[in-house]
Amino acid sequence: MGWFKRSVMGLFQYETPIALRINSKTLGVIQILLKILILCYVIGYVIVHQKGYQVESPITFAVTTKIKGVIFTNFTIQELGIPEDHAVLYNRIWDPTDYVIPGSGGTHGDFFILTNAVITPNQIRGVCPEEEVLEDARCSIDSDCILGNSHPIGNGVFTGKCVQGPNTIYKTCEVRAWCPVELDKLPLGGKRALLEGSRYSTVLIKNSIEFPLFGNKYKKRNILDSSSVKDLENCIHHVKDDPSCPIFRIGDIVEAAGENFSKVAVKGGVFRIEINWECDLDWDFTKHCNPRYSFERMDIAQSEISPGWNFRKTYTLANMELDGCNQSDFFINGTPYTAESKIPETSDDQLPHTFYDDAALPLYLRITCLILFVVIFTVGTVGNIMVTLVISCSRIKISKL
Repeated sequence: MGWFKRSVMGLFQYETPIALRINSKTLGVIQILLKILILCYVIGYVIVHQKGYQVESPITFAVTTKIKGVIFTNFTIQELGIPEDHAVLYNRIWDPTDYVIPGSGGTHGDFFILTNAVITPNQIRGVCPEEEVLEDARCSIDSDCILGNSHPIGNGVFTGKCVQGPNTIYKTCEVRAWCPVELDKLPLGGKRALLEGSRYSTVLIKNSIEFPLFGNKYKKRNILDSSSVKDLENCIHHVKDDPSCPIFRIGDIVEAAGENFSKVAVKGGVFRIEINWECDLDWDFTKHCNPRYSFERMDIAQSEISPGWNFRKTYTLANMELDGCNQSDFFINGTPYTAESKIPETSDDQLPHTFYDDAALPLYLRITCLILFVVIFTVGTVGNIMVTLVISCSRIKISKL
């Protein structure tokens, strides 16, 4: 029961600290330096550098794109290296509905621009010889072509017959497919892109961001509120001369990523457009929250196997037909561009979904509270350190006596 008695007696005791004043220049200098060090750390690093008084907010953003530009191609038959009756498909006017796929852009602000194409006109569903460039599709007799089989990268299913195609050296297996099979040969000898003029096409990038936690006033987009329709019609983005213009030349985007457009356009490439918003909400949101753009090529340009970017697309429009046939197959080389909106942040995860602001509590109240905290913390910390030093010094003096 001794512990219970001591606990009860403790309720009727009163303690008070003893203030001890030591006249020592050394301890005084140490006290001042400690206070200055703690103040510099809390104010300079925690408050100013790390912005410890700010709060975190999720963000929402959207990116859309719109491409404009008309291209006219006019090459000789010798330059194109194609049959003469196919020239009408290559030499013509191309507008965004022809070379931007899909026409409205992707769901995340990405878009694809056609820069080169292999066109196989007048295809119909039927039977025809497989490509002779496929060695496994070459044959000598019908038994070499097993009915129902197909080549992994072929164009159709074997009919079980071995046939000689027009203008071919080898016999190949007959296939059920869209016939004639694809002409796998780039125009212009594969040295130039058919739509190299797309370098002068432009893309309007519209990016909107908002901080819902802080209210409707924290919304902004990369098009200046002071801009007019005429301003957008006449501006082209330039890092120094016009950094706020949201309209970019395709060729400028590729070159800003450190690539040569003429080389990229032949077989295509994958590029990323990053929109980095640098916002300081301690100041005027309309003036201190502006986007910066950067560009990067994502695929490996030196790849020897399946380089660039390509896909196939079928057109059945009347203006793509020859001799009344119902399909033209496009083997398309081009470049997809992905536009991303990103907000820099101080956390380690680097995800573009948070930012910091002081809107939860007025700035002057927050700074006042921090100053009081710093003063109390500094006095208490320095006091504890000084008591330890005083006791140590006292022990040293006592030991000397």
